[in-house]
Amino acid sequence: MTNREKEYHETLKNFDDAYEIMQLKMRRALVEMSPEKRKESLEEFSDEDLDWFCNIAAPQHEDYEICQAVKDIIDQRKKEKLD
Repeated sequence: MTNREKEYHETLKNFDDAYEIMQLKMRRALVEMSPEKRKESLEEFSDEDLDWFCNIAAPQHEDYEICQAVKDIIDQRKKEKLD
């Protein structure tokens, strides 16, 4: 492996580690919010970004609440578009 390839792999590993840490911090922040504040905070994101929140959810009760809030927001937006 060349030095350039080693640098590339190291950069990707660092990015992956940082991404994982960011996911954990976002999840932790959302879990600590009240359901009302969580929904209010999530409403600021686009539908595509909201999908990401369900994808980071681990199979725990708190994560279910995050994903449920995401689904509620997306459903509400779809309903508003139909009206």
